Amino acid sequence: MCGIIGYLGKENAVFNTIIGMEKLEYRGYDSAGLCYIDNDILHLVKQPGCVADLMNKIDLNANSEICIGHTRWATHGAASKRNAHPHVTKDLRLAIVHNGIIENSESLKKELINKGYEFLSDTDTEVLLYLIYDYFMNNAIGLYDAVKVALKRIVGAYAFILMDKRNNNELICAKNGSPMVIGVQDNKIDYYIASDAYAFPEEIKKIIYVKDGNVIRINNKI
Repeated sequence: MCGIIGYLGKENAVFNTIIGMEKLEYRGYDSAGLCYIDNDILHLVKQPGCVADLMNKIDLNANSEICIGHTRWATHGAASKRNAHPHVTKDLRLAIVHNGIIENSESLKKELINKGYEFLSDTDTEVLLYLIYDYFMNNAIGLYDAVKVALKRIVGAYAFILMDKRNNNELICAKNGSPMVIGVQDNKIDYYIASDAYAFPEEIKKIIYVKDGNVIRINNKI
């Protein structure tokens, strides 16, 4: 089972995400990674192995208020750095973490390759990412709407969190067949998204269990 977690708020996003990833270790995994925005730069750190090893390679004091993380159990492709999540687009615009299996990923991948997209992993997740990216970049629609359009073509299970480098106040998440919960801090500024509420800090009391088919935009801009 893969584990996903995202944080959006006014505290240390990298630290909060890595702590949540540690709590998801019980799900079993062979690689781990996270992605965050700091000074308008998308930072990506991932590798095979455990969260503790990953922690030695990241800046726990990074000036970031948005981060997504992942603990992966290999399904599509070997346990390797190239297949570890998060996955990012070539231009470092979008980043995604995903739990589940996209059953029609091969046919979608061929279509996207014919459009000129290059894939750097063996995962179905990267296919999902570029399908969303294609609608987003080529149809004059916002990212939220691009996700909704892309998901109409997806067959399979998913729970994912999507991040846009140009919007560090927002995370987009969606669920179908794979677990996803949202935790809301009392101040309604700090939000967590994860595969399991166990990943949340103890002070999170408001928990929303996301229903299948939902696409949710979380924005803490005030």
